[in-house]
Amino acid sequence: MRLLKRAWEGWKRVAHHIARFNSIVLCTVIYILILPLAAVPFRLTKDPLRLKNSAGFVDRDAAEITLEEASRQG
Repeated sequence: MRLLKRAWEGWKRVAHHIARFNSIVLCTVIYILILPLAAVPFRLTKDPLRLKNSAGFVDRDAAEITLEEASRQG
């Protein structure tokens, strides 16, 4: 019984090292390969600051704000 317990503890130690190595490899592959491949199309197609079309203010509809709506803002 003692031999099985020592073998089990040894296996847990080895499995921990294998899992740590796998997690480092997988995280590195995702960070270096997959994230840039996903970011390139977004960078090429998105313009969140609207700098390419027309620089300036964005036209918004003027809305009347009541005192009740203003008090709900917190």
